[in-house]
Amino acid sequence: MSARCNQSVAASQPRPGRFTCASLNRSTVIGAVLLALALLLDIIATNRLAIALGPASDLFPRWVGARAWVIEHLDPYGAGVTSTVRSAMGEALGWDGTADSGAFAFGFVYPGYVALLLAPLAVLPFPVASTIWLLIAQASVVGTVWLVWHTPHPI
Repeated sequence: MSARCNQSVAASQPRPGRFTCASLNRSTVIGAVLLALALLLDIIATNRLAIALGPASDLFPRWVGARAWVIEHLDPYGAGVTSTVRSAMGEALGWDGTADSGAFAFGFVYPGYVALLLAPLAVLPFPVASTIWLLIAQASVVGTVWLVWHTPHPI
């Protein structure tokens, strides 16, 4: 593309107010650098959020169950998974302010295919898995908005 662009620029003088290959390439490079910086900042911020949430994340019981199944070859529905989740998440308080052992923390209560889908994340440490999970969620939202925006709508 640059060879064709160079030929057309060399063949004729660019008119004022028109883009040239040099300005287009410069703006493309600047845009790419800004996009890369924005993505890097998003990854850093998402990682900090994942670390701050820790096991209070919605992903945690699923990750523990998938990890038990993939790495330890244990039943993800077993009592060991439930006790691991409860001990990591802590005992939640009930409506009356007293400890309620079943108020928030629960074990792996999802269909078995969820453990299969989370198997690639189960081999990673939880902060890394949670960061990737949140980045996938963000990309899904952006992709959905793009699809809705670019899908032709009937009149």
